[in-house]
Amino acid sequence: QLENENAMATLTTALAGKKLGVVGLGRIGLALAKRAESFGMQIQYQNRRKRDDVSYPWFADTASLAAASDVLALVVPGGESTTMSNLALRWGLMEPLRERVRAGLPAYGSCAGMIMLADRIVGGTADQQTLGGMDVTVRRNAFGRQVESFEVDLDTAQKLMRLIDLL
Repeated sequence: QLENENAMATLTTALAGKKLGVVGLGRIGLALAKRAESFGMQIQYQNRRKRDDVSYPWFADTASLAAASDVLALVVPGGESTTMSNLALRWGLMEPLRERVRAGLPAYGSCAGMIMLADRIVGGTADQQTLGGMDVTVRRNAFGRQVESFEVDLDTAQKLMRLIDLL
């Protein structure tokens, strides 16, 4: 339920005609691109290789894509913020991305992405860098390290049947 019935119209007006540059047009990047198209955005992308199954313009390097985009989506596999920082530095992306974020490039990050966008990190490595742009302090591993994550098989169907029997 939208409080302001014009909120969606405002959003589509703001995005319509804008160029979305997607770095990483894999499964998630392609899903993002298709959703952005529904807002009238023009899609372009950068991957290691040009994809034959899409008609979007392909850029051979990220810096050129960033320069030609109104909105840049850096779609990276979930992972460790230190690794993301090190890769951004190694690939020469850190400064161009920082400059774009400072210039007002819309940016969103969750999990490790939020750490990358935070102005301050607690618990990071001594040499860890961020893009900055979000006036927040984040604590790395606030909910535990990734090695403490786990998967477990659950027999949810059987538990649901028991619950239904109780009702």
